[in-house]
Amino acid sequence: MSSNSIKDISKDLKTEVVVRQSTERAEWEELLRLTNEENWNYTISDFEVYFRCDPEGVFVALIDGKPVGFTVAINWSDEIAVGGLSIVNKRYRGQGIGKALWSERIKHIGDRSFMLFSVQNRVEANMRLGFKVELCRMHIMCGKVNKKTISVSRAGIDHHCIVHFKEGHFDRILAYDNLIHYIKPREAFLRLWFAKDEARVAVAMTGDRVVGYGCIYPTSEGYIIGPLYADAGDIAADLLGRLLETVPEPEPEISMFVFNDNAGFQLAKELNMSFRSQNDAAMCTKKIRYKTDQIYATFGPSLTFV
Repeated sequence: MSSNSIKDISKDLKTEVVVRQSTERAEWEELLRLTNEENWNYTISDFEVYFRCDPEGVFVALIDGKPVGFTVAINWSDEIAVGGLSIVNKRYRGQGIGKALWSERIKHIGDRSFMLFSVQNRVEANMRLGFKVELCRMHIMCGKVNKKTISVSRAGIDHHCIVHFKEGHFDRILAYDNLIHYIKPREAFLRLWFAKDEARVAVAMTGDRVVGYGCIYPTSEGYIIGPLYADAGDIAADLLGRLLETVPEPEPEISMFVFNDNAGFQLAKELNMSFRSQNDAAMCTKKIRYKTDQIYATFGPSLTFV
């Protein structure tokens, strides 16, 4: 057991499995297929971003050379690691493959405080594995959003303007992001995320000052809004309206990852979005300071609201 008290369960394996770092796009295509079977709503570019943030943090389990499971652990700094995307092919579950992946992941993490996103029915099991702190509860909200409704009901605020992202905005966005996020700085991650296939980024400005930003990108099931950071609700709504203008459908299917009972959750309810997943937990092995007031939607829960 490492000093951060994450339990090593590698001794419980029931089958011969090889776990190594995954660096090949062909393997990520299999990861995408497995996540699609579970309706997890990922894209191959998501995996590419995670890999480029930590090239040693994507793991694949193989039986007879065939990929049958995956997990991800990104070491953001010397203090913080985040994990997610743990999945095993349904045909091979119950054979200890998840345990083998878990063992390699905790070796990679070392003594860092490890954060993960847990569905409700896994919270107690994760507590037994050493996750002592439940940081917050989150929801995945989804639904068709009428673009005309949001643009008419929430646009027209005159103390800020919404512009499409240009490279000249990046340093100011990064400075704004550093004021909000617990991981600092995130320059490499933000550059990679903004460069995702077909991603669109909008920026809220008051004069030369950034007061919010947001991103929308397509998936197999519609679009994900993430992140959506803003100083106030009217700014967040205007950013959302501008992002929706970039998609062709009049009522696109939208997903947002929001914190329980904060302003982002209220915004999703105003848009008549419904729960896809409810009261899931962000957990970690050591307490981490964070705030959610300006976070209306996260990048996604798979890696603990990065």
